[in-house]
Amino acid sequence: MRNPISKSILRRPLKGILLAILLFIVSNLFISSTTQFFIVNREINRIGNYYKSIGTIQILEKDKYYVNEAKELIDGDSMIDYEDNRRYCQGIIDGLYNPDIYRPEHIENDLSNDDYRTHLSNFIFTAKVKGAGKSPSAETIYDGISILVIIEDRLAGFPDYIKEGNRSEIAVPARSLIDGTKKTFINNDVIDDLLALETEKLYLFRTYSHRQYKWFTMIKPLYPNGPLYEKLDDDGYIDWNNPKWSMLKEDIEVLNQNTQSYSIITTKNMLTIPIFQESMKQYYLKEGRLINRADDINKNYVCVINEDLARLRGINIGDKLEIQMRNTEKGYTYLVSSKDRKDWKTYKTSEPKTFEVVGIAALKDVLTKGREIYIPDSTLPKEFGIYYNQGLNEPDIHPYFYSFTLKNSEEQKAFIKKYEEPLRELGYNLYFIENNGEGFWNSAKSIKHSTLINFILFAVLLLLTHLFVVHIYAGGHKLNYAIERTLGIPKKVSGLHLTLPLILYGGIASIILYFMEA
Repeated sequence: MRNPISKSILRRPLKGILLAILLFIVSNLFISSTTQFFIVNREINRIGNYYKSIGTIQILEKDKYYVNEAKELIDGDSMIDYEDNRRYCQGIIDGLYNPDIYRPEHIENDLSNDDYRTHLSNFIFTAKVKGAGKSPSAETIYDGISILVIIEDRLAGFPDYIKEGNRSEIAVPARSLIDGTKKTFINNDVIDDLLALETEKLYLFRTYSHRQYKWFTMIKPLYPNGPLYEKLDDDGYIDWNNPKWSMLKEDIEVLNQNTQSYSIITTKNMLTIPIFQESMKQYYLKEGRLINRADDINKNYVCVINEDLARLRGINIGDKLEIQMRNTEKGYTYLVSSKDRKDWKTYKTSEPKTFEVVGIAALKDVLTKGREIYIPDSTLPKEFGIYYNQGLNEPDIHPYFYSFTLKNSEEQKAFIKKYEEPLRELGYNLYFIENNGEGFWNSAKSIKHSTLINFILFAVLLLLTHLFVVHIYAGGHKLNYAIERTLGIPKKVSGLHLTLPLILYGGIASIILYFMEA
């Protein structure tokens, strides 16, 4: 059956066109406001993710050293995205010497001090003597002499100063070059004995370097209260099973471990470590990228090294490092204690793992001299880290190695309000790294509020426009509907005749609007 209402609309199209145009305009405004609302909110949230709320715990009381209580209080809060409890341990890279080559000899006279046996400035080597004479800076020969040698075999120590085949100078000062005090192991008889060393003969020496005197190394006893040298056969054979060499042999092994030792630090996200934030103005990325959250979640074997290591040892982005992890007695990244020196071979040590260098960072920590290597926390087995060596059920958490990140920086104020006073009562202070997030969210709130109002207004306008169009349309064609019903046309068919044109024209308008928006 033909639709008489459609014919009526075609005979008088002006009213229908005007209603369609009105509906089209209002719908277009509504879609634009809806699109604007979702795009603005999406982009604000995306940009807001760059404003990370990174929190730390500060200790207020002098007798506190760790933040275990504070961590326990905030642990599990729904506002926290993750906590970064950074672990650290000794890492050994066989054949790769660390860049800590300028560490000075702190103790020159107290030979019983631990520094005597573990200090990185030491060198143990065999060499052929070429000659000996008064040092240019000494007033008399008994104030100091120099021994010229050719290095035969470097047994321990950095290769930066002592290299096989190189000519070297061993200084024998009678007094400390640091404070001028008399050396207990240098006297006139000792100097006479050293001047009598046979040329072209092979000797065993132990020396140390000082950053102020890089062109020579200074002599010291082979072991505490021991001789300054040992004459060897031409083949350089040393019977290390001889009990007198037990201490020197131990020192050689320890020094060779320490010169290839690194400070391994784990992180769940290097991008949120406080010292790497721009506002802290301490450390920064120089090349490549930092370890991110995905690296930790996916257990990626990647690492970020220090620029000193990269420059001094020629390490580049993409290079692979075979790192072996080790627990030490006190968690230090060098073997320093008496127990370390005696028992390090029995310490828990991991199998070597290959880590790819993905970033080079500029770290200015004067204590570590570029030995830091950052790795994802998930790549270090749980049994490694400083606190696993303390015999504690609950690990001590140092504030320098602990931070947390909120899921949404917009919640920072709420988090502070919730925990500031309870933490202060326990002797701690809650501190967030400055990130300018508050200013961003204050501006973003007004923008989000404005787009929400526009969305609501145009939604209401669209609804009212639809009601108006339906009212005008139905009012204009109710007579045709009544006639159809009088002629006996079923109610369902008459209703379809009335609504079908409206649906059809609305669909055409929507299609046109869709292509215009596209």
